[in-house]
Amino acid sequence: MKHNFWSVMLVMILFICFTAGCAGQNLYEENVQVEAMPIPPTVEPTTVDAGESAVETETAAAPMPQPEEERLGPAETVDAFYQEYIAYAGDDFPRTENNPLVDGVYEDSPYLSPRFIQELADYTAAYNPYGYDPVVMAVQMPSEWTVGEAVVEGDKAVVEMMRAWSGLDAWLPMQVLLKQENGRWLIDDVSVVNAAYFTPDGNTPEEVVEAFYTWYLAYTGTPAAGEFRSPLSERAYAESPSLSADLIAAMDASLAQMHERGMGGADPFLCAQNIPVSVYVPDAFVVGNDEARVLLRTGFFGPHYLTLTLRAENGGWLIDEIECASQSPAGTARAFYTWYLGYIGSREDGEFRNPLVDGAYRDTPFLSDDFVQGVDALLADTTGGGFDPFLLAQDIPHGFSVLPGPGAEEALVTFYFLDDKREPYNEWQALLTFVMENGRYQINAVDNQNVPAVTLFHSDEYGFSFHYPADWVLAAQDLSGPGMPDDWPVVASWQVMPAEVAEQLAAQSGPPDPQAPPVVASFQVEVVVGDETAVARAFLPLEEAEIGSLGRKLAYVLALEPGYSHQIFPHPYRPNTWIVITDWVTEFPGRESQGEISLPVLAQLQNSLQFQQ
Repeated sequence: MKHNFWSVMLVMILFICFTAGCAGQNLYEENVQVEAMPIPPTVEPTTVDAGESAVETETAAAPMPQPEEERLGPAETVDAFYQEYIAYAGDDFPRTENNPLVDGVYEDSPYLSPRFIQELADYTAAYNPYGYDPVVMAVQMPSEWTVGEAVVEGDKAVVEMMRAWSGLDAWLPMQVLLKQENGRWLIDDVSVVNAAYFTPDGNTPEEVVEAFYTWYLAYTGTPAAGEFRSPLSERAYAESPSLSADLIAAMDASLAQMHERGMGGADPFLCAQNIPVSVYVPDAFVVGNDEARVLLRTGFFGPHYLTLTLRAENGGWLIDEIECASQSPAGTARAFYTWYLGYIGSREDGEFRNPLVDGAYRDTPFLSDDFVQGVDALLADTTGGGFDPFLLAQDIPHGFSVLPGPGAEEALVTFYFLDDKREPYNEWQALLTFVMENGRYQINAVDNQNVPAVTLFHSDEYGFSFHYPADWVLAAQDLSGPGMPDDWPVVASWQVMPAEVAEQLAAQSGPPDPQAPPVVASFQVEVVVGDETAVARAFLPLEEAEIGSLGRKLAYVLALEPGYSHQIFPHPYRPNTWIVITDWVTEFPGRESQGEISLPVLAQLQNSLQFQQ
């Protein structure tokens, strides 16, 4: 109806000028008024009956130019459009009644390009318009929003818009892309990333991470609009200049293994099965000149974080490791201390902030409510003398490392200082305990009084590590003895046992006493290289095993008579590689005393077992 009205008005103006005469200046003024009106971008030719004549007119394919004094810059165009669009919904953020997409508020907007209007119309016709709104790049209308300054390059511009929602403790960015047509700036597209118009160029760890995820999200497209590509299945990530060769190889191996076993799962770059609408970097922590950690938050509702480790290479930074935060105690510890030390600031620029004085720790999702209240009470007591309850010291360390704790709900953190040669010269440790709240691990205590002494074993050759009690012994086994087949799939083996057991084994000479109980190591850790047939050859077919989660890792458990077991862990990054922990004592009849001592260590081995890329 609105379209027909303007067609009639145009015909009436021409009719009056034709019959009564119009001065040139008055006719020009009337035309200016008509041109300033927002004319729909595409309207079918309409026949209007004006008396005895029929005049056929076709409206313009694009909004007519505004007078110079009414033309807006890119940022002003964005602001004007979103003022109208978001205001239409009012307080109805879910858009159950006032839905600007369903009601076609965008159709007559003078701030949108014809291409973008058509794209929105196609989206509304083909998909559920009550779900994802491609104009605000979210399911719900933002409760608050701001418009930044425009970056202009020729006839194109990008304006960053920040959005916030009630219940989400973050402002999330999106980009509004504009192009200039007939002297006017028109919104031509929106995106959560700045990939279509400008390429991010930076060399700090934060910029490298932002550049990679900018590309990654842009590559996936808009799943809610039916546009989706997989950078995983298409192996597009292998072409990224932001990733180290080791990480690319590890991703290749991990995805190949998942494919071979028919396993689905979360996207390893996002630690999620869904695609977030946005990501941003709250903080980063640089350890000297060769290592950095970056905390990344996704745009999902609720706290969802990743911790990325970057290595310096050829004068730049490359993403070398990606860890999902909050899914394990160690992952939560790394995320928290990346944020905490990043918040404090850099030694290089000498600018520091105090998260205790600022109260910033209260807003992190990595701490339990009880722990936050305990820190509040501690800080209220001025006798602490500046003691930091998270670092357990008054000094700020150069860096930190994290190991899984001996218990399933624990993690070990080592804080260290570096000298001029980047070598540690001082360190202290803390034991963190965790609780599970709201579906994620949260730090519940930080203690340096009961830190267990552990020894870390790490194999670069096979890409795994674990730790065991410092007063225990780890002994490598010789697999080249007589009678060993050349193609035997067990390629490495270590015994893990108490020191007194190691001494008894070392003291044995000659044949063992058949009347005495055999002396055995508590545990054996082995590496098998080969497919499932190789595992069956060394142990038993995996079909006979129970599949479970030991130390929160996938494992096949073969329980055998009279009371021992093989726990077989598939390596997540290296195809056809298996780590096997054999328990010889905790369930074996007649070995109860050794089993009682060894049982806590078995949990320690399972919890601390880590796989490297």
